Formats: sequence, C-alpha cells, structure tokens
Amino acid sequence: MKTAFLIKSECFGDSPAELGIRVMGTFLRRLSTLKDKPDLIFFYGSGVRLMAEGISPVLDALEALFEGGVDLVCCKTCAEYYGVEKKVHVGRVGGMDELLAVVTGYDKIVTVA
Repeated sequence: MKTAFLIKSECFGDSPAELGIRVMGTFLRRLSTLKDKPDLIFFYGSGVRLMAEGISPVLDALEALFEGGVDLVCCKTCAEYYGVEKKVHVGRVGGMDELLAVVTGYDKIVTVA
C-alpha cells in the first residue's frame, strides 16, 4: 500500500508557533524511527520552511527519513513564495502535477495539520 503524508504547515496544530514547531520536530523524528514509514512526504504552505537550510530546526529528522527511503517533496510554488527554493537541504522540489498524481494514485494519504 502506497502511503503519502501531506504537511501543510511548519507548525503541528493550532498552538503557538514555538510549540507547534517543536511538536512537529518530535512528530518527524518519531516518524523517522518507525518500521513502516510513508513512501512520500509532500510539504506545502509554510511546511516548505521545514526543508530549508538555515531556517528549519528539523533537518536531522528529514535526513533520517530520506535515508530511510522516504521521498521528500517540496511544493515549488510555495517554496518560491517563502523564498526557500534555493535552500532546500534534503529532498527535492516538485510541482502541482506531482501532488495531483499523489492524491489520485496513492492508497493512503495523511494530512498533517
């Protein structure tokens, strides 16, 4: 079963930013230790900031996920909007066509908000 996670924000939940970013880091670090990791994580909205060198406090978790075989994809339009398109540290930049292929072709999609 192909599984994708969609991460739309750099913060986990509606908590204050400092707490939300910390909880997102814990979530991603724990996810990286699971035996059954998702096949792909697509970052969009402010979630693209999590992939950016010099901005993200969770690059260690993303590196572990990537090394564990998870395809990490950053929304190109969002990366341009947030000015991080040249700062993506791990993973790659993808477009809307790829996101559409994921949401129409994967068996399980989990949105992390």
